[in-house]
Amino acid sequence: MLIKGSFKQQNILWEVYFKSDLYPEVSLEIGSSPDGLFGENQNFQVYFSSDAVEVTTESPEDTFAPIIKHSATVNLLTKTYIGQYFWSESPIDIRVEIFRNSEIIFSGFVTQGSYS
Repeated sequence: MLIKGSFKQQNILWEVYFKSDLYPEVSLEIGSSPDGLFGENQNFQVYFSSDAVEVTTESPEDTFAPIIKHSATVNLLTKTYIGQYFWSESPIDIRVEIFRNSEIIFSGFVTQGSYS
């Protein structure tokens, strides 16, 4: 499975990738619809919401310690249910990567029960 997309917000290019070997036939492109509306011409649409990406960090106690990214939220709008692609029995089956201006800022896994 590869579900990917990018959008620009305040001169920042965001790229999001969901990757898994569970569903090799699934390949979806996440669009960026400024008004959040779905067109009638496409059968399957997935868009970023207006508050699409949020990455929270754990503050280091030492200024020389690296900042550890520990949580990310990606908000999507969809006309068709795609939640089955974000569920797995193993917590490391579905990988998430988030890039900010081509620099990776988050790499982790989809937490079970964290989508709705």
